Amino acid sequence: MKVTEAELEQFRTDLEEILTASRRVQIIVGIQVGRKYARITVRGGAGHSAYCFVVMDTGDILKAASWESPAKHARGNIRSGTKYDWWNGALTPWGARYRK
Repeated sequence: MKVTEAELEQFRTDLEEILTASRRVQIIVGIQVGRKYARITVRGGAGHSAYCFVVMDTGDILKAASWESPAKHARGNIRSGTKYDWWNGALTPWGARYRK
């Protein structure tokens, strides 16, 4: 099932709230939607960077390999977990987790 704008916006606001609280500095989370992926960006503190990517068809969270592309293999899903458990451990204050 495709990810809706409402789901992405909820993910963005939740992520912005939890990142600001954990880093103790105002963080602004942005979304740039492409054909296959939504790039989640963070601005604040040290600058502007790609935080993670979301697959638009499934909602899977992918680690950012670079500004322009995600790494392979899903780390989690925006529909599972909550901001309080970092989407079932898929995310950290600095980006998507490395694979185990």
